[in-house]
Amino acid sequence: MLDLSPVLADYTEKRGCPPYDPRLMVRLLIYRYTTGVRSSPAIERRLADDVAFRFLAAGQEPDFRSIARFRRRHLAARRNWTHRSRTRSPSRWPDPPPGPIMAVRCTAVSAVDEEEPMPSTPRPLRKLGFLTIGLFDEADPRRGHETTLEIIELGERLGFDSAWLRHRHLQYGISSPVAVLAAASQRTSRIELGTAVIPLGWENPLRLAEDLATVDVLSGGRLNPGVSVGPPMHFDRVKEALYPDTADAEDFGYGRARRLLDLVRGEPASGFSGTEGFEVFSDRVQPHSPGLGSRLWYGGGSLGSARWAGENGMNFLTSSVVKAEGPDGEGDFADLQLALVRAFRAAHPDGDAARVSQGLVVIPTDSATPEQRAKYEEFAARRLPRTTSPQGPARLLFAPDLVGTSAELADRLHAHAAFREIDEVAFALPFTFAPEDYVQILTDMATHLGPALGWKPGV
Repeated sequence: MLDLSPVLADYTEKRGCPPYDPRLMVRLLIYRYTTGVRSSPAIERRLADDVAFRFLAAGQEPDFRSIARFRRRHLAARRNWTHRSRTRSPSRWPDPPPGPIMAVRCTAVSAVDEEEPMPSTPRPLRKLGFLTIGLFDEADPRRGHETTLEIIELGERLGFDSAWLRHRHLQYGISSPVAVLAAASQRTSRIELGTAVIPLGWENPLRLAEDLATVDVLSGGRLNPGVSVGPPMHFDRVKEALYPDTADAEDFGYGRARRLLDLVRGEPASGFSGTEGFEVFSDRVQPHSPGLGSRLWYGGGSLGSARWAGENGMNFLTSSVVKAEGPDGEGDFADLQLALVRAFRAAHPDGDAARVSQGLVVIPTDSATPEQRAKYEEFAARRLPRTTSPQGPARLLFAPDLVGTSAELADRLHAHAAFREIDEVAFALPFTFAPEDYVQILTDMATHLGPALGWKPGV
């Protein structure tokens, strides 16, 4: 029998937010150690759809913040539980708590749920994805959109784990990636489908939540929406068309993302539910897709955005652009990006297990023709000057584009400080290339570069 007296002694204070019964929480954590369920959000999901977890929780459903807070609070005791869970039968768990279990959700997490140290060697690449902008000709927009769908289908055949779409408004790129991904969901069966990113300044969070949930249901739970906040680009030129009556009152900060997050996760959108005449109404977004809330990503380039994403339990997209925020306003791109990754994980309930995806421009040339290779090298060289120092008032620093054989690229990525601490990527396809270039690049990524990074194709 485990000695829970150090844990139980912590619960004598009558004030504040009462916890779930600690004996229940211990049972859940020991069972998750023995079954390999690593993160607090994963435990929350299992409590909704796994019979064993539901039985151990006696029908209660602690949210991931409550689980993470408990894990952090009893870090020293947990080390003893993990040791004993490896040496004792599950039948020796503490007895279930007698009587009803208190079930009040505590939503504040004040400390990092530290599990494991940062790795000192590169992680094998677990998920390989790609990002495309989906350009089209104004005279024939269907052809461009169709080409994007064909590229996603190719990605699935090659074994890629994910395909991501950029978002462009009032340009000749995809303006409605959620609609395009709805079409892609009906032409694929396995590959995950993401946005990188939807600028929320152009969106109503309630309407977007409905669209995201609908596409997630249609895709069988494969949608990975990435979002960011801030005023729309060229806002002074579009505000009369976009928000003619409310432009000065719109919240373009993190509150907008928080509204979307809450709505997707099932928080009330209305004060009314029930029947009115022949109509039946829900007080939350419908359809509700239970797993979608854990697949929301925040695309950020600053330490503040990284911390906010972590504190709110989101996943984190970091691209080829970061904000130079060092004391001298300078810094190496890889080191600055690594600081974002660590700040995000330090603030996230899952700590080092929190998901991060890196989106560098990476162009393998293994099967490229001499003409293609020359074009790729010229493209990278033309963009290289912007990588030497922070650009503009926002002090944005760009990563160099990586061009070379897969062996060369693998060596450069393994030496990249941020890449060494992530295991998911969405390599960005240059937006000016031709469809045949994308076919060559994606094929080389899947057959040469991915395996060189330790990746195995999906089936």
